[in-house]
Amino acid sequence: LLTYHYRKKGFFFSVLLSIVYVTLVAVFVPNNIATIEDAGIRAIIFIGIAALVTYLSEHLIQAQETFRQSREMYRDLVENLDEVIFSVDLQGNFTYISPVIERLYGHFPENMIGLNFLKFIHPDDQSHCIEGFKRRLNGDYNTDEFRILTKDGSVHYVSVSPRPIEKDGTVVGFNYVMTDITERKTAELALKRSYAVLKGVVESPKEVVIFALDRQYRYIAFNENHRHTMN
Repeated sequence: LLTYHYRKKGFFFSVLLSIVYVTLVAVFVPNNIATIEDAGIRAIIFIGIAALVTYLSEHLIQAQETFRQSREMYRDLVENLDEVIFSVDLQGNFTYISPVIERLYGHFPENMIGLNFLKFIHPDDQSHCIEGFKRRLNGDYNTDEFRILTKDGSVHYVSVSPRPIEKDGTVVGFNYVMTDITERKTAELALKRSYAVLKGVVESPKEVVIFALDRQYRYIAFNENHRHTMN
């Protein structure tokens, strides 16, 4: 309440109050110089305290506002990223996960705290992730890729970048930035399948002649049979 009062009324009110106080003492005790001097000293002390309180309250309010803005900016940044930020302890249990996990994958972050990360890994990738976590315990913080399961059971490919959490020089857990790479991995798999089909065509039986030309009618691919045919 005192901080609020001085922030709103300012230092002027404190000075005015002190002048009124000294004036009242002089009026009601006109012949007592010591009392008037004592009132003056008290008024000066009061003004000094008021000035200090005003100064500190203004700076405290400024610091609180700066902290609030920084916290809101950090929260907005974390919640609007398409990357998930999460932390685990040395057993691989979640200690923090950003709220964006719900928007991207359907999981509620509050329900994930305390659970082991393997619960959300595709079964075929769990052994790979266990080996990766062991490497991190030994100081290897390289990026890793694997598949995770969403709330509805669908599969997404992700890439994670780990960093150690240290306390008093000792690693107590890991921070991760997780990026969805499903689109990229899907394109890579489609390319591999296309290459496999093309390779099968190129290595087709001898009686089949296959070739491909670009827009300038230059060869870009042909099978062995066509090479023999064209000598």
